[in-house]
Amino acid sequence: MSPQSGPGDSRLAVVQRILEKHLTCRCRLDLLAFWGRYPGGWFGRAALRPLTRSSRKEIEQALDELVEEGVIECRRDGDVPYYTLTTDVRVRGAVKELARLTPNQRRYLLYRSVRQPGSVDDHQHEQPGPSHLRKIAEGRQL
Repeated sequence: MSPQSGPGDSRLAVVQRILEKHLTCRCRLDLLAFWGRYPGGWFGRAALRPLTRSSRKEIEQALDELVEEGVIECRRDGDVPYYTLTTDVRVRGAVKELARLTPNQRRYLLYRSVRQPGSVDDHQHEQPGPSHLRKIAEGRQL
C-alpha cells in the first residue's frame, strides 16, 4: 500500500473485487464478516441468528444461496445443518479481509455492491450521503 493511500483502500478494493457478487444484503454481509473472524468454525442456524438483525427466513435464504454459490459449505448432523466458510483460498482470504474492515467500511462496501450501475443512485452519488460514506471507507477524517 502506498503512503498516500488511505488505510483501508487496498483491502476494500480486494474484498469488493472478490466478494461483490455475494454481498447482496446486510444479512450476507453480517454472516461473512462473522466467518472472517472464525473461518474454521462450523455453526448451526441457531448460533448464527444473533449475529444479524435479519429474520429467520432471510438468514435461511442467505445461507442457502451462499452454499449454492460456493462461499460456505454445509454438512448435516441428522436433520441439523451446520455451515462453515469455503476452503477456496481466494474467497477465504477476502472474507478474512472483510472482517478486518471497520463497520463503516463494510457498510460502504455493501452500498457499492447492491447499487446497480446506471441507476438513479448514480446521480445521487455526488450528494453528501454517499460522499460521507466514501470518506469513512477511505479512512479520511471528516
